[in-house]
Amino acid sequence: MAWSRRFFLEKSNYELDKQIKGFSPEVEQIFKFYKWPGNLRELRNAIERAVIMVKGNKINPEDLPAELRGETASRANGSDPSPQVGSLISMEHLEEAHLRKVLERTSNLAEAAQVLGIDQATLYRKRKKIGLE
Repeated sequence: MAWSRRFFLEKSNYELDKQIKGFSPEVEQIFKFYKWPGNLRELRNAIERAVIMVKGNKINPEDLPAELRGETASRANGSDPSPQVGSLISMEHLEEAHLRKVLERTSNLAEAAQVLGIDQATLYRKRKKIGLE
């Protein structure tokens, strides 16, 4: 799967006009040991999101989705959203936290919609629902 990581990185760099050089050794280890239930589609989405979120020129663990790092959602977004059951959090609160994070890290709504894998009209409705107009 190493060739596909490089392919998806180059593809994302081209499509998003970025110059990300590669992955940190920690990210390589995460990729190596993660079970990939979504197979190549999950890998492609994770790399595309990381390319958008990365601050430097190399993808680090914090640029990856929380589930790849083995983190719970509340620990990943730095909050303790409610309602919770034990260490579980509602999908609504998880989606809201992720939406806020993507909107903070992207430069415009089109880019945010692309990262989220939704169209701009859906993003608009979701923003309106949580009061981010």
